[in-house]
Amino acid sequence: MVWRIPALVVGVLGALLLCSCAVSAPSPTASPAVETSSPPPATFADGDYLLTVEPTTCVTPMNGTILTVSNGTATLPLEGVTKTGPVTVDGTAVSIELNGGNGGLQLLLDGTLAEDGTVTGPGKDTAGPGSGYDCAFTFTLSPPAHEDATLADGDYILDVEPDCPTVMEGRRISIASGQATYLMESGFTMTGPVTTAAGAVSIRLDLTEPSEISTTFDGVLYSNGAVAGTGQNGGINPGGEIGYTCEFGFVMTPAPPLPPPPTAAVGVDCSQAALQAAVDAVGLPDGNVSDNQFACSGEWATAGISVAGGEGSSTGVFHIEGGTWVTKNRRAECAAGTIPADIADLACNSN
Repeated sequence: MVWRIPALVVGVLGALLLCSCAVSAPSPTASPAVETSSPPPATFADGDYLLTVEPTTCVTPMNGTILTVSNGTATLPLEGVTKTGPVTVDGTAVSIELNGGNGGLQLLLDGTLAEDGTVTGPGKDTAGPGSGYDCAFTFTLSPPAHEDATLADGDYILDVEPDCPTVMEGRRISIASGQATYLMESGFTMTGPVTTAAGAVSIRLDLTEPSEISTTFDGVLYSNGAVAGTGQNGGINPGGEIGYTCEFGFVMTPAPPLPPPPTAAVGVDCSQAALQAAVDAVGLPDGNVSDNQFACSGEWATAGISVAGGEGSSTGVFHIEGGTWVTKNRRAECAAGTIPADIADLACNSN
């Protein structure tokens, strides 16, 4: 038997079949691409930078100076002369060429720019090709710290120019809980408040006995934790002059941690009393070992020695011989390199 389907039904079924083929499931909506953004590259911004170098033995006295960058030009004021020159930036590579004065010496800095704006790298103090003088060093250019930064507690080494009667090169200032403490060469202690606001640091130190002396430090906090600026010292100086004032420039650099006392195997105390005994043994008149300015490393020690009455100060070097501390020739030991590296800076680069 053959089934016959009316033409009308065939037409309707065909239309339905055609429609079912033409209708498809909706396409899923594509998610928009997520754009990831990288942090903007660091830029060597105009402004002041604290220049620190290592070692500090080159002719040009550049360590602890302020280099100013403006419109592609760097300016570096030094003692009695100002060096200037172009700044070249290529990505993170920063090159600075400084010329002028200083016996015709040229200062070349080639460093790498970090995300925090610091530039570090090798440098050269040179008199030019074939001159026979090329002093190599490593350097850091530190921008000012963020305005919210505060001066960290700890010890700081003073670099001052010029030396004032009660503010001496290489001395330490201790900061703790908003208070500063400074041990004078005479053995007396100055204390006072520390304030930090919007990146500016102010310190005031006072001494009332045996004479009235005040010292102020006003500077800028830099990203490496150092403070640089100007200060003033005044009052009655140790020589008895009344109403004197002495202005100075300064850099306060975080001090390296003091090394631990000698090991038990050495068997000799690292103490003020033990080092004082060594000083007394050589008959230094009125020589006093400072009670918070000494450090030991193995069989070696160094200490600040002041003369009663503020008539002078020096740095002593000691070695353990025969089970006791013995004073040594500082210049000879520093030149020979026999002093351990962790106290060599304190021993050889102080007064």
